[in-house]
Amino acid sequence: MDERMQNRSYISTEEIDQLVTKKIAGVFGWMVLGLFVTLATSIFTLTNPVLLNLAYKYMFAFIIGELALVFILSMRVYHMSTAKSRALFLFYSALNGITLSLIAIVYTGVSILYTFAGAMAIFLIMAIYGYTTKEDLSKFGNLLKVGLISLIIVSVVNIFLKSPTLYWIISYMGVLIFIGLIGYDVNRIKNNITVAVSQDISVVDKVSIIGALALYLDFINLFLYLLRIFGKKR
Repeated sequence: MDERMQNRSYISTEEIDQLVTKKIAGVFGWMVLGLFVTLATSIFTLTNPVLLNLAYKYMFAFIIGELALVFILSMRVYHMSTAKSRALFLFYSALNGITLSLIAIVYTGVSILYTFAGAMAIFLIMAIYGYTTKEDLSKFGNLLKVGLISLIIVSVVNIFLKSPTLYWIISYMGVLIFIGLIGYDVNRIKNNITVAVSQDISVVDKVSIIGALALYLDFINLFLYLLRIFGKKR
């Protein structure tokens, strides 16, 4: 079907719908693969004292590296091959797994498991809503972006203030923002893939990997904010 898409005269609405569904399934597939790589890397780090010590000692260096990878992938994805963008996404997932292994030192395994399950349930509900709704959720984009920027600023401020009240406000605010972002991003990804399939099939796989990264980040952040609220510390 993909080869036929190159010739616009042969495209049918049914074929477009089928390809959009296939590509969106691929987005979720890559997101799940990223989560699996993160989980596997976290477990490996926890069982490797040397790597765990490095993760703890150079945590901020790892975080800066992760931010750099997200920036590179987001800004340069259309200028690199699909294989390279996928490799960078998986490398980022592995790097994130190293830093996330540290939460097992702070929180009990049971609370991490339950919180992960809760985050996954919320993610599925919002993903289904974002995919099936007939409403264009793009109108909420600016509001969610402002909320996210505000969340980051307040979080940085509270590093210095160390306010318990602000800590809980940030935690609940983070949960609400990322719940909204999941529905918004799924809806946005669906629309972007539909446009790409209809107009330029060559960029669909790159749109898909950026979509997978966005959903991966939404889920991880939702999980972490839920863990701040419901996680039981050791």
